[in-house]
Amino acid sequence: MADGNGTDLNTIVAMLSQVLSKLMVLEQSVGVLKQDTAAVKQDVGSLTSKLEFYHSSVMGHGIMLTELDQRLRRVEHQLGLPPLPGH
Repeated sequence: MADGNGTDLNTIVAMLSQVLSKLMVLEQSVGVLKQDTAAVKQDVGSLTSKLEFYHSSVMGHGIMLTELDQRLRRVEHQLGLPPLPGH
């Protein structure tokens, strides 16, 4: 393992080979994670658009839930009503 100059060169090469092997496995894992992340982002975008369409359909007249909440707050303010607790 060691000679007069310290650690054996073969030992260092073997250790570097192990590090390289582990690094290659990690790079492959990162590639898979990037693909999975891209797929999840696409799915979330699709789900978001479907939910927006659903909410506008359910509320009628194309009113989004966020718009309804804003309108309700404006009416409460105009009527001088206090907001519900927790809102």
